[in-house]
Amino acid sequence: MSKEYLPKLFDAFSQEDSTATSKFGSTGPGMPITKNIVEMMNGNIEVESEKGKGTTFTVTVTLLNKVPSSEHKFSRDPLLPIESSLP
Repeated sequence: MSKEYLPKLFDAFSQEDSTATSKFGSTGPGMPITKNIVEMMNGNIEVESEKGKGTTFTVTVTLLNKVPSSEHKFSRDPLLPIESSLP
């Protein structure tokens, strides 16, 4: 992708080149949905791209475990639910 297209990347159904529709399609709803989910998690997405070479997406989110690990009861069976002693 060209650097000029990057500001439009997260617009639903945006296309860098409308003549390439049959070959590449559009972003569809996937990129805007991804951006919204990441932002709801207080994260961000960074995009670096050089046309003809490739694109790198970096997603950063902060995950916090607010329950001390001593309060968890873990099951040995991966199919059984994990219980927590949360109020």
